Amino acid sequence: MRYGKRIETKVMRLTVHAILLSVVGLFAFYPLSSLARGVYCYDTKTLMAKSVLAFVGRVNSIKPTGIGTSLSYPTIRGVAFTWLDMETQVLEPIKGVRKGQIIQTAVLSIDREKTPTHAHMVNRPGMIRPSTNSLYLLYLLPTTVTGVYAAVTAPYDDDQSIFILERAQFSEYLRRKRQGTHIPGPRDDRIEAILSLVDEQGNVQPDGAEHLRKTYQNEINTLPLTNTVIHLQWETFTSSTGWQSDVPKGYTPSTNSTESRTPFGGPVTMPAGREK
Repeated sequence: MRYGKRIETKVMRLTVHAILLSVVGLFAFYPLSSLARGVYCYDTKTLMAKSVLAFVGRVNSIKPTGIGTSLSYPTIRGVAFTWLDMETQVLEPIKGVRKGQIIQTAVLSIDREKTPTHAHMVNRPGMIRPSTNSLYLLYLLPTTVTGVYAAVTAPYDDDQSIFILERAQFSEYLRRKRQGTHIPGPRDDRIEAILSLVDEQGNVQPDGAEHLRKTYQNEINTLPLTNTVIHLQWETFTSSTGWQSDVPKGYTPSTNSTESRTPFGGPVTMPAGREK
């Protein structure tokens, strides 16, 4: 009986210890989780309607643009960003381009030379890591630089408008679908579009692009407002009440918005120490 009580007491102590660790961990994580930012995650129909250009392309080269920017989200402050010029050749046109055309696409990247080694990011921007000869499905808008385009969801979410065409990244999706255990989700149409555009050997499938052109004909014929552009340089705007957000460099907002996002897409946050 004594032995049993000792075991029971030990188990209770371990349980209490585990609960305390969980509570401490929760409070330690809370400041970061409370800064979680929303992500632009559009379905294919919306991406097609919002874009000026949409196509399947192969990366010819990647080089610096010389254009840098900062982003003010609290968990990534101190990190310097730069835009890379991803020169991409159109293999399958879908919207606003012709086959063989060369498109200059600005993609966000970390400027390692200007970013301190101790810098750390939570809720980092959704950046892609392009390499020469890689295949992508791109949904783009013009930028403030003539002849240069960027992701519809730039600068925070490049990876939600520029998708690498690699079937391997969806192996689990395909497995569950074959087994009949897949639970349908809002991103399925995006995945299916990617899978239709490239085969197991990584070759582009013209039939997949033709299917997209037919399926989204109305969206392809829809053009965004003529003044819709992606700004490449951003700066921090602080309202009179202390809320902060990214705004295009040189822009002065006419109102002190405290909405979850500005009209330009930058998350709105309260600086540390100013929360109420």
